[in-house]
Amino acid sequence: MSEVSSTANDSLLRVEGVLPVKTNRCNSKSEEYRLNLVLPFICQKWAAYGGPATALRFFEALSQHFKHVRIVSSSERREQFEPQRWPGWVLDDGNLAQRSIAFLGDEESSLSLCPNDLFIATWWATATYIKRVIQIQAKMFGGKSQRFVYLIQDYEPGFYPWSADYAYAEATYAGRNDTIAVFNTKLLADYFGRQGWTFSEHHIFEPMLNPELRTRIKRNTPKERRLLVYGRPKAPRNAFPLVIDALRVWADQFPLAREWDVMSAGWKHDDIPLNSDISLKSLGLLGLREYAQELSRCWLGLSLMISPHPSYPPLEMAEFGAWVVTNNFANKDISRYSPNILSVTTLTPEEIADKLAWCCAQYREGLCAVVEGIPSVLRSEGDEFPFSATIANSLRAAYTS
Repeated sequence: MSEVSSTANDSLLRVEGVLPVKTNRCNSKSEEYRLNLVLPFICQKWAAYGGPATALRFFEALSQHFKHVRIVSSSERREQFEPQRWPGWVLDDGNLAQRSIAFLGDEESSLSLCPNDLFIATWWATATYIKRVIQIQAKMFGGKSQRFVYLIQDYEPGFYPWSADYAYAEATYAGRNDTIAVFNTKLLADYFGRQGWTFSEHHIFEPMLNPELRTRIKRNTPKERRLLVYGRPKAPRNAFPLVIDALRVWADQFPLAREWDVMSAGWKHDDIPLNSDISLKSLGLLGLREYAQELSRCWLGLSLMISPHPSYPPLEMAEFGAWVVTNNFANKDISRYSPNILSVTTLTPEEIADKLAWCCAQYREGLCAVVEGIPSVLRSEGDEFPFSATIANSLRAAYTS
């Protein structure tokens, strides 16, 4: 999922792809339905951002239609549970609680199954896991393997070179009839259609700005000479080497570059010299409050995403009134979303540096980046998932047909 693989340790998630499926019968004989969200982590700091936060919002919307719900954290351990962050939730003990959380990060961990457990996958590895689980569930309780919901937030084979991982990820899209697909943006859904992937039922939503970030927007806030980079060196789709090359061209060719602070937010890395006068300074992963403060300060943002999903950081930067330089990909051109987003068609350091220099040249002290104001580029109100009742009915129908 977009940003779900945003952990500082990609190997953690790669192990997820071959996660052993260990199950046991739940203690309850109830025939109540239970909705299960399976995702790699909920405790880490980055679960508050992007794709993971969207997955939790989607789960909460769908949970309104079920009496029993459970979150399955496939890569974390029970001792990582933070009860203060999850009031009203209990650790899964094999019983059918109203709100429970199961952790599968220990080798001896197993997932308790009830006959009417329903599942939501959040990225390719959890989809692989769920497909195996529902096959076991069918044998354990009788009946046939049932449908599951697949929250699709990027074209995930592209996370890897042509390889076994690529094949595993792509294979999860082949279950046309057993999958209820939910796409994060029409752009992404259209890209899947171009690749020939179709599903018997699918839904599309446009994401909302994180509610906590929304409360911290102050329109027309004066901006500083500050360039904010979305920096994730270990995520190839964010093209960090290209970001660095472009910044070095900009630093050498833009006459006033030394007057600017250049900051990187995302993953912690060493500060990187751009020339003899300027370095890219790493802020690491910021809390939502600190991230909002940084978005409020920066005049300009640089965020690349070599995938069909728009990505959250450039939209968040634009929402806070910064100029944003990003890239096109296939059918994606998010410059259509807002006049302060500039998309690069040909991804070269020189093309990116030219747009950065143009944005910097617009700087005027005491002004916000876009003086006349900008339209919202992320949804701010309304029902983000208006189809949740339809999905709930589809899942139940699959078990009674």
